[in-house]
Amino acid sequence: MDEKELMDALAYRPFYRRRLPHLQPVGQVFFVTFRLYGSIPQRQLFAWRRTFEQRIARFEAIPPESRTPVIEAEREAIFKFYDDWLDGNPNGPYHLQNPAVAEVVTRELHRHDGALYQMLAYCIMPNHVHLLFDTSAQIVDEVDLDQWEQLGIKPLNVIMQRIKGASARYANEVLGRSGSFWQAGSYDHYVRNAASLQRIYQYILDNPVKAGLVKNWEDFPFSYAAHSAGGFQSAK
Repeated sequence: MDEKELMDALAYRPFYRRRLPHLQPVGQVFFVTFRLYGSIPQRQLFAWRRTFEQRIARFEAIPPESRTPVIEAEREAIFKFYDDWLDGNPNGPYHLQNPAVAEVVTRELHRHDGALYQMLAYCIMPNHVHLLFDTSAQIVDEVDLDQWEQLGIKPLNVIMQRIKGASARYANEVLGRSGSFWQAGSYDHYVRNAASLQRIYQYILDNPVKAGLVKNWEDFPFSYAAHSAGGFQSAK
């Protein structure tokens, strides 16, 4: 089992109706987490997969109309465990601790800011990245989103391919290495409301503090907070 199998289970799978990805809908806000290749051992991924499958099996007894909030809560709990493990991971690699590599990732995160998305927040941790962005930047007028491909609107998976592909290439050049840089797949969460947006925004900025890297989020050199996200100005 690889990272993609685990994260596919955790992440929203695109569901296509008339070719529009409804669970990765265009023009919406997303919380995405992606990590370095090899930063979680296979045995740990297997253990998480078994746990996840056992918990999911229990949902069969829940009426379908009541299942969604239960699954959402389960996904959040498993993601928190996953993220806590990355924060305390004793295993390398830690390429993102290298300021030159972190600068490469920063540059690529901002490359499409204002075109493919509006960047709301991110933090570049030693072995993973959290980011929050609004893809409605691509929608300049009232349009028929069933025509998203013809309009050139880029869905989430294409945006992530661009960010990860370019940053991997340039980071490997900085490090004088070749091969995989990012792990395949990512955790992506479609942000459905303002309360969730604010909670995730705060979570991202607090991550370096929670991991013990700094005392105040403003002191972490590779965090970013937009001036306004969902109507609030900054993290506490």
